[in-house]
Amino acid sequence: STETRTAPSTLGAHSPDDLEPRHLFIEAARRLPAFVSWPGATMRTGDLSFTRPSARPPGAVRRAMTEKERVRERFRAAVFRRAGHRCQGPGCSFRSREATSGHDLDAHHITDRREMPHGGYVADNGIALCPTCHERAEVFHSTGTAVEGWHPDDLYRVIGSSREQAETASAKLR
Repeated sequence: STETRTAPSTLGAHSPDDLEPRHLFIEAARRLPAFVSWPGATMRTGDLSFTRPSARPPGAVRRAMTEKERVRERFRAAVFRRAGHRCQGPGCSFRSREATSGHDLDAHHITDRREMPHGGYVADNGIALCPTCHERAEVFHSTGTAVEGWHPDDLYRVIGSSREQAETASAKLR
């Protein structure tokens, strides 16, 4: 079981009206008291307490993305942009409600990442799919048998690519 408590607005430099609360979930089995806090508030768990850092000051630098994260983000962005933020699954008409981020779409690797040089994070190996269509496409990766119309060759045709093109592009990653 998980326990959530709300921190009183008197804690810290900010009130709940200023910021969205940050929930701290602690398993009840650990028997540690827990409560929600805002930046600058003191958090206590058992005998330990610490002050959560305040909101990032102006000009502070965010954590730099790793190269791996950049490659993955470029892959997703290229796949969603090419698809016009629409699911490209055969016969599907799903359009992302989040046109800039595509959070309700998945960037599916047509050929499994483990079978491609450098993980296959290239647009020639990616197709934008809604969660339902992504499940259909994953059947091939997990069983070796594709649902009709969902074989990797079918998906490459949808995006105007091929396994060979994807391997060539993927080999250039680094």
